[in-house]
This record gives sequence, C-alpha cells and structure tokens, in this order.
Amino acid sequence: MSKLNALSCRCTRAIIALSVSIPLSISLCTAGESKASSSNSARSAFVKPIPVPLGLDVDDNVSSFDFVVDDKGTLHLVWLALIRDGSDSRARPQVWYRHQDLRTGTRSEPVQLVSESIDSPRIFVIHGVLHVIGSRNLRHLVSEDNGKAWNELEPILTPSSRSERFDAVSVGGDLVVSFIGQKPGPERGTYPTAVQIVRWSSKGRPAPVMIGKYMPRNGPEPHPRLLSDGAGLHLFYCINQSSRQGPTRQVKISGMLFLSSSSDGGVTWSRPANIGNAPTNISDLEAVRFKGKFLVFYDTAVLTCITGDGRHWSSSALVASYRSWRGWAEMSSVAAAVSGKINRVVWIDTRFTRSDETPDNFLSRNPWTSGDPNWSNNDVLSLPLTTFVGRSSAHNAQPVRLTPELAYANRVRVKATSQALYVVWAGRAKVGKKLDTFRELPMLFLVVLR
Repeated sequence: MSKLNALSCRCTRAIIALSVSIPLSISLCTAGESKASSSNSARSAFVKPIPVPLGLDVDDNVSSFDFVVDDKGTLHLVWLALIRDGSDSRARPQVWYRHQDLRTGTRSEPVQLVSESIDSPRIFVIHGVLHVIGSRNLRHLVSEDNGKAWNELEPILTPSSRSERFDAVSVGGDLVVSFIGQKPGPERGTYPTAVQIVRWSSKGRPAPVMIGKYMPRNGPEPHPRLLSDGAGLHLFYCINQSSRQGPTRQVKISGMLFLSSSSDGGVTWSRPANIGNAPTNISDLEAVRFKGKFLVFYDTAVLTCITGDGRHWSSSALVASYRSWRGWAEMSSVAAAVSGKINRVVWIDTRFTRSDETPDNFLSRNPWTSGDPNWSNNDVLSLPLTTFVGRSSAHNAQPVRLTPELAYANRVRVKATSQALYVVWAGRAKVGKKLDTFRELPMLFLVVLR
C-alpha cells in the first residue's frame, strides 16, 4: 500500500473514532498547582486539549501549520508534514488541509494540496473562499467548495522576489503580505536583507514596496508580524545583525526591532523606526494591540516583552521568571491575540522538563553536561496580556499551563473571534526521553478560551 493510501486509511479510522469529539472550552479563572516539580509552578488547566488527528505515523512530523476559524464556527487547518517511508531516512514534505465543525466535532477527510514543501503555509477565508499561501515565491492555492478541491493561482511574488520569512493579513478582500528575503546588491556577491510589502488582489499583483535594506546580517530573521486595526496597518519585524567592534574586532550580535505603519491600506509606509534591541539573535516575534498599546514579544531563548504607543517604548520585561536553580527555562514559539475581554499570550516553555533522577544516574543533577538526561517534553504556557500593561515586569507572574504532563509541542498559534480565543499547537500527547518513547502520533491539539 502506498504511503498516500495509508495516510487516507489512517485518517478515515481516526475520523470514525473521534468524529463525536466536541472541543471543550476552559475558563480563564483556572487554578491549582502543576504536579511537575519546579520552584516556579504554573497553574494547570483542568480541561484536556482536544486532539485533531492528521493521519501521520510515529516517525512523521508536523513542520509547520496554520489555522483560521470562520464565522460559521468551522476550524480550517493547513499543515506541512514531513513523511518518512520505511528505511528511507529522507523526509518527504507534503501539505495537507482539513476542517472541523467546532459545534458538532465533525471533521472532513484530509486533502493533500501539494506533494512538495510549502514552507510555513498560512490560511485565510476571504468572502467564503479559502486561500493558502507559502514558500519562497509565495505560492497561492484557493478553494471555493470548503476545501474539497483546490486550484493554484500564479505566485504572489514575481520571479525577481524571494521570501524567506513572511506574514499576511486580509484587508478589504485583499491580502497584504510582508516578506523578508535577500535581494542582490549592486556589487557582485552582496546580498542585503530586504523587507518588502505587496498587496495582492484578484485584479493582479503590483510591484512590492520596499520598506528597508539591511547589511550585514546574522540571520535568519523571525517571521515579521502585520497588524490591522482601525488606525491602519502596522508592520513589526526584526533584523539580526553582526558587527566587529573595538581593537580586538570582537564580533557583536544583536537583534534589532523595527516598526513601520501605513494609513492608506498599504500603499505607502512610514520610515521604519528602531523600537528596541536584543543582545543576541531574535528567533521569534509576535505583536498585538491591547488597550491602546502595542505589545511586542520576542524570543532569544528567553521570552521578553516591550510595550509602547508607536512612538514611545518601554524597557524590556521578562515574560516569565527563572524556573529554578537550574537556570533559565528555554522558551520558543510565541503567539498572542485579543477577543473582547479575553486576551492571552502563549508560548512553549521547558521549565517543567523531567529528568532521570535514579540513583545510578550520576548526571541527573547536571543538566548542562553533554549527558543531559532530560525528557523531551515541554509545555504550552499562557498569561493574560493585562500582566504587561502598567507594569514594569512580569517577573512574579504565574502562567497557566495548557498541556498535560509529559506532553510535547513544537509550534503554537492562537487566533481570535468575537466569542473566543483558539489555541492550537503541533506536538505529541506524551513523550519520554525520545519523542517516540510512547509511540504517540504527531497531531494538532486545540484548546478554546472563553
């Protein structure tokens, strides 16, 4: 049986087994202590996440994903899967789609969009039509029948442009896309980092607008972030740079944060303003508007936040404190959203990583050594955005843990509707010292915050 047919069979069995699963929601006033040992315990959510099976094998993986919830309460998912066949060590990329009715729990059968990679696919619903974009030239696929059949349009970018990282928002039926990529310089061998904006519509694709060029770089940069609000469009992005300073020509690495805004729908943009700097590379970036303030979260293995009104910005504040005597918890994959009175920032955190502390394991209390016996688990943690408004630091805040013990997540996203926040992460229900210790399948997990 081919891997594609096997995928379809596994998905069909999973749909039958779980077709009556209806996503539950959790209140934001959860309480209780986590059972994982830590001197800085997070409160734990008491509602189990809802698994969304993808039909993958234990050796497969979800590289990236995106989702959107439409006005009918349907969850639309797209993901890039890395498929491994038998003894072949090479992973084959495939992009898939499925949807789920959040009221009844009914799921569609997965549909394969392409049999090659579309890096970091994003999905949108525009006037009832599904749009999926991604990859270096921003390939563009659409479906007019709720994901049953898909057609590919011409790429959003022309052959002369290339995207390494991007973000997009839907504005008035169009897609406004910001992308970061290398653009050939005037001298041979020079490739500055270019930040550009393009607004796609059904009428065609105009030439991108250049926001800025930067060189030298110490990339890769995180994906930029586009916000759309009543005041216009706001683009947040980071440039990781390196330079040699002083008589010893010591290399200095820094992550520089910028903001550029548009009040005419993305036709023209303000000159980028440097709103903050980090002493090392920034690997992830998120921005949200809350109570008249911009909240910008950035990850350098330790998650940090700055706030501002667009002109004046606070000093940086830690999102979460030390985990214990073992030092910092490594953090990654930050996302934030606002839905009425419900507001949340979520991220992946290793502060509850388990260790093998059996008497014969003499390395169990030295996690910094090459023999680190930690389990592979990590957690999705969450804090209200009110934690960062009107306070200089969130050092004493206790996050809510959304994942069960020994769960694993490699990417988390959050989206808002007028009724709720939807948190989805890719990972596994339970892991040990390796991801496949308990033979749990890679899948997506959903939690609804109301």
